[in-house]
Amino acid sequence: MSAPANNPSTPSESAKEILYDLLSIFGSYAFDTPQSSAEQTQATFQHWCQKLQQAETSISLSEELRHTFSNQRHQEHAHVVELLDDIRSLIWKFIRIFGRDSHESELEDNQMRSKIRELQEALQEKDPNLMRSKSQETLTAISQIQWKREQRQKKRAKTIAKDITELRTELSIVRKQKSQDALTQLYNRGALDQQLKNLSEAALLTKEQMILVILDIDDFKKINDTYGHDCGDAALVNLAQSLIRTFPSRNEFVARYGGEEFCIIIRNETLEEAKNRVQKLIQSVGSTTIEHGNESFQMTISVGIADFSPQQSTADWVHRADQALLEAKRKGKNQLSTEPST
Repeated sequence: MSAPANNPSTPSESAKEILYDLLSIFGSYAFDTPQSSAEQTQATFQHWCQKLQQAETSISLSEELRHTFSNQRHQEHAHVVELLDDIRSLIWKFIRIFGRDSHESELEDNQMRSKIRELQEALQEKDPNLMRSKSQETLTAISQIQWKREQRQKKRAKTIAKDITELRTELSIVRKQKSQDALTQLYNRGALDQQLKNLSEAALLTKEQMILVILDIDDFKKINDTYGHDCGDAALVNLAQSLIRTFPSRNEFVARYGGEEFCIIIRNETLEEAKNRVQKLIQSVGSTTIEHGNESFQMTISVGIADFSPQQSTADWVHRADQALLEAKRKGKNQLSTEPST
């Protein structure tokens, strides 16, 4: 989404354009909450961007926007706090397990020390029979304490192993939710940004060849307007599945960039090899009929490709791929364009 194409001549127009950009960015980085999905939040703020373009800013409009923004931030804050509380409770549970185990071990150690003192006293007896009986009684008690400790530790070990597994699973789910797009199940924008940073830094040492692909659905708004947002979601899911089938390797990272845009990072492949695979993807997507409910439709995609250059920043790499995508759009859509490094 681009900002309004105007040249502000007054402070109010300049402020309006800044507000447009802020709303656009806020919507692009939305994430799922129990109250609304990332897609719903993105759509809400895209709607506000359109309002800013089409209408003069008024007091009522400002109040409505303030309410929407405030409500969304409260939802996100509550969701993040809840996630953090869940993680804290899991860690405290883990601490309590070891705390109980430590306390019980300390009690058993005290019992053992007491019995050892009794054994020492029994050895001072002058009557051999009395010394023998007291010693046997004390040694039996010590053996029972040790046996109970071993049984408790075996049981505790199983419990701890089970709780650790549950803790790992919960943390894994939280990490996955943080990095996964709810609708398409692909990686989200945050995960993509981190992967771009990590691979770019590593490539400076490994000299690994990498390709960045940015694509989006042509005339996606028309699909939503003609068939409804449910069909728009079906188109996004269908494309995501096609991307997973086309780029299944561990050397390939597929993510939803935002809205109807997707990104793929391809490693250890030449620009020509990547172009051939993308061309097949374009043909496959364009020939597929998507059926959802009583509706059936087709769609096409435009693609921009750029190879990695160690002399350029990650932002420059993304910008080159994005420029290639815009060139594919200008040429008529349903095709790819490349921005080779110089």
